[in-house]
Amino acid sequence: MRMFVLLAVWIGWVAVDSARALTIAHDPVPFAVRGQPLTLRAKVEGATAPQSVTLYYQLFKDAAPFRVAMKSSGLGYYVGAIEANLLSGVDSVSYYIEAQDADGLMAETEWYVVKFRDPRPSERPPAAATPPAPSPAGPAPAMPVPQAESGSSWRTPALIAGGAAVVLGGAYLISENSGSSGGGGGGGGDPSTNAPGTYVGTVVFCTTPPGEPTACDTDAFSLLIDSRNVVFSESIRPGQQLTSPLVNNRFTFTAPTGGGSIVYNGSWANDTVVGQISGSATSAAGTVVYSGTFSASKQ
Repeated sequence: MRMFVLLAVWIGWVAVDSARALTIAHDPVPFAVRGQPLTLRAKVEGATAPQSVTLYYQLFKDAAPFRVAMKSSGLGYYVGAIEANLLSGVDSVSYYIEAQDADGLMAETEWYVVKFRDPRPSERPPAAATPPAPSPAGPAPAMPVPQAESGSSWRTPALIAGGAAVVLGGAYLISENSGSSGGGGGGGGDPSTNAPGTYVGTVVFCTTPPGEPTACDTDAFSLLIDSRNVVFSESIRPGQQLTSPLVNNRFTFTAPTGGGSIVYNGSWANDTVVGQISGSATSAAGTVVYSGTFSASKQ
């Protein structure tokens, strides 16, 4: 009887821990674009919000990993970026993600590898854009520091069988099949230094098939403007990961679709992003026209 009671108590403890446990999930993405920041996104869930979510990355085998604090973008998602200048001279980067709650309960992913490829012409900054003027001298930007806590669990990445890169879900970057965009509208001028951050809002996407009435859907979406004024989103057009420079406070996403493309022209002002959707696609049945609007506020 005593053994039965102890077993029941132990099972209860396990059930409570399981209910409180944090989980980390994100979609696999095998490639990043050389010369662009690597921005990773993960969804963290649990009984309570995590106290911290951290991206650990390693540029060389057996080197101590650097760490980047990931910030909440709403709806349980967390985003962290590795600056492009930190990735120069390497063909791949290894990383894992760790989440911890206020009681010290932790969740970790395995190590994963992202390989780099050269940018396509549409992914290069527009020729008309001029680089920002040098800012006055000031404190150097904070750089990731090696993990030094005792009891840390960083490990050397395992070899990937057959040379295939394996990435845990949630990487938010440009993949081989992504719908990357060209540059934003307007030429020259310095992008605003106040724009970087995470923006959350709604997108109204309308489709007008040939000879049929227009149908519209409204969905939540988010986008990220990083420290170099590059705009990312993987939810404004579900299933495609889009990127564009922010030039003169404007950007353009171009999402290819069967027989045509969808264009998202956006602008930034006062911590708000607004924009218009246009485009069309041609099929045997005729031309489908796309339209709509989107707006988001800085979090």
